[in-house]
Amino acid sequence: MNSDEINRKIVSRVSALRKSLDISREDLSARLDFDQQKIGRIERSEAICPAWYIVAIADIAGVDPGIFLSDILINSDIDHHTAFLSIILESVPKGQRKHLEAIINLLLDMDTDRTDIT
Repeated sequence: MNSDEINRKIVSRVSALRKSLDISREDLSARLDFDQQKIGRIERSEAICPAWYIVAIADIAGVDPGIFLSDILINSDIDHHTAFLSIILESVPKGQRKHLEAIINLLLDMDTDRTDIT
């Protein structure tokens, strides 16, 4: 699984959550103060899904943002984890670094757990 495939899976999960909450792209745009066209580009996988976007939708839904990542990446090898972390790093606004650290820590914990099992 390459970084584009990982991004598509995450986008699919985030988009499905938004739809399950019955929130339109227009409503989400207003809630996040983020351009509706950019939301569309993210959801069509024309743009990388930024970590802050995952965290924002998870917050609206009242769920842990790690649910978007755990089953997608748990069976990937470390190279794919690294590729995904690169996607996140490139896409996170500087003001959202706190969220990035939480996601990276989750991924590192997942990798450590997997290593202990095998």
